[in-house]
Formats: sequence, C-alpha cells, structure tokens
Amino acid sequence: MLPLEIFYIYFSPYTAHAIEIDGVVYPTLEHAYQCARYTDPKIIAEIISAKSPVKAWKASSKYKHLQIPEFKTGEHKLKIMEKLMRLKTEQHEEIQKALIDSGDLEIVKHIVTPPPGDSFWDDGEDGKGLNHIGKIWMKIREGLIDAT
Repeated sequence: MLPLEIFYIYFSPYTAHAIEIDGVVYPTLEHAYQCARYTDPKIIAEIISAKSPVKAWKASSKYKHLQIPEFKTGEHKLKIMEKLMRLKTEQHEEIQKALIDSGDLEIVKHIVTPPPGDSFWDDGEDGKGLNHIGKIWMKIREGLIDAT
C-alpha cells in the first residue's frame, strides 16, 4: 500500500494544487468539487474564497439543500471527481510523476484526522469503505503508465 504521507502530499483532495477550469482557479481539488455541486454564483464564490479545503467543505455543507439534484447519485459524484482528479494530474507534473512512481501500490484514502472520513470516498472508519478516491487514482495511473 502507498505510504499515507505520499497520499497526503500528492493525492488528497486537500493538497495545495490549484486547478484551473474555464479560466477559474480553484485553490484545491476540494474547492472545485464542492463548487461543482452548485449553480448559484454567490455560493460558488463563497466556496472558492474559503481559506482552506476544510472551510470550503464547511461552506458547501451549509447549502446542501440547494445542490444540483445529480449530486444525490454516486455515479455523478464519481464522474465529477474523476474529471477533477484528471485535471489535477494534467496541470501538475509532480502529480503525474508521483502516480507513475507509485508503481502498482494500492492507493488508499485513509482519514487520520477530522473531519471524519466516509465509506464512499475513503476506507471508512473500519477500513472497509469503498475507497473511490484511491480507485480513481489507480485508474488514472494505469492510463499514464499505458501511455508511456
């Protein structure tokens, strides 16, 4: 398994790797993901201006009742997250290198500090979560390796 410190340097949605989409710069992948939940420009601006990924998540959580309906489905969440993770990879060479350098190690998103993890994106509190973040990274890595 990939060492946790490597995950948190490169692959966490909270890492300080900005993502640019259509001329808008999101400070982190987490900011971009939370903004994707909404169409209201005021909500999006509040999330983008959040001083940390945790604060972006908290700002978004206040408006969950206003998120686009598609975000209620796991399939849509996965599609958006993969798109954003691919952009992060394309826009940051060190992410590409870290993915390739990770070889065939399993990538697991494991939460060690608050906010609490969930069993959809990470391995859950009991280690039996779905780990979709890790699975998406491994899928992207496979594509990078196949392309070299």
